[in-house]
Amino acid sequence: MNYSYTFFVLSTAVFLCLGCHPTQMEVGPIIIKEELTGNGSKKWKLKAKSVNGQLKETNPCEMDDIEIFAADKSYLKQVNGVQCYENESNFEGYWSMHDDRLLVTASNNIYYDLKEYKIIEITENLLVLELEGMNEKITISYSPI
Repeated sequence: MNYSYTFFVLSTAVFLCLGCHPTQMEVGPIIIKEELTGNGSKKWKLKAKSVNGQLKETNPCEMDDIEIFAADKSYLKQVNGVQCYENESNFEGYWSMHDDRLLVTASNNIYYDLKEYKIIEITENLLVLELEGMNEKITISYSPI
């Protein structure tokens, strides 16, 4: 009888403890948003890019750009110094999250851009995104500035 009561109490305690913790899905988006935007907004700079697992030489015009994600879900890609094409200007838009996906919608005076990235890793000091399409898997790493 003593063993039954002890087993019941322990089982109930384990069940309640496991049931009380929030799941990763409940906590995940909040943590991702905090890491992505910092205290209001956070600036990220391209660190490396690979295509299908092979490190790719990155165009200098991409290496000096800064991407800014703000807590109000606004997005800005600042074109700095070296332009990738004539009359290139900043991209402005917004971002959103859905599960492990980061959606970025932005435009400038020439192009409209909508990208859906898979979030591979995000910490205070590293952002790794993956973009798939046209038989390519592009992995992009950023560091904060």
